Amino acid sequence: MGAGIDLHSQGSLLRWNDKEARARQRYSRRAGAGGAGRLSHTDHISPAGNIKANGPAGKYLAEHGVKPAEFNSYGSRRGNHEVMVRGTFANVRLRNKLAPGTEGGVTRLLPEGEGMSIFDASVQYAERGVPLIILAARNTAPAARATGPPKGQSCWGVRAVIAESFERIHRSNLVGMGILPLQYRDGENAEVIGLTGEEIYHFPGLAALLDSGFANGRVLRAFADSTEGLGCSSGPEFDVTVRIDTPQESSTSSTAASCSMCCASWCEEVAG
Repeated sequence: MGAGIDLHSQGSLLRWNDKEARARQRYSRRAGAGGAGRLSHTDHISPAGNIKANGPAGKYLAEHGVKPAEFNSYGSRRGNHEVMVRGTFANVRLRNKLAPGTEGGVTRLLPEGEGMSIFDASVQYAERGVPLIILAARNTAPAARATGPPKGQSCWGVRAVIAESFERIHRSNLVGMGILPLQYRDGENAEVIGLTGEEIYHFPGLAALLDSGFANGRVLRAFADSTEGLGCSSGPEFDVTVRIDTPQESSTSSTAASCSMCCASWCEEVAG
């Protein structure tokens, strides 16, 4: 049993020791739904390596009384959801095109333009009810770490990833976490289309496409509106392919969001 569990609890639920930093229960956060997204980055996305003291995970551990010398690696604390979700996109080699000239998990909060960690920005977007889209590169996510990133992204309110291509396992895991994998047409990417990551994204044909079971194919028209032109088509329009590739994934995608909401409701009841 984990060190965070009090075995002397009474009743059907065990009490949890909130001071335990290596293993911690997961509370799902209800995120807004829709087609707005403002996050753009490369694909160094897995919690890996040693935990840095000045990063979101290190700050979280310090706030809970853990000394920097005892931070260790993300792998040693993989049972702690709070640490791992803060480690998503914390790779020191990540270069986010929304924050040019920086390395690591840094972004700009929009529309203000304030620089901060990607995790801190995701928290503020969630508080505002702004769901997120990721603009990614090729072969998104290495297979060896394919399971962790979708969990972190889902908790941040990410609802779709648009990429040039996907690693197979990671793509399937995105579907399982209720995140829509969308692929550019061959030869296209964010730069070719002219996307900056600061747009508001709309997919008006998505519901009909999913409801039809892809009877007419998987190609979806995307609209990227500039933040100055809210409510009108003021930016690029482009086609993407919905990478829900199997009947099982189609079934999973139709229930994943509902399951997440049910889990959030259940956790709120337990927490209350």
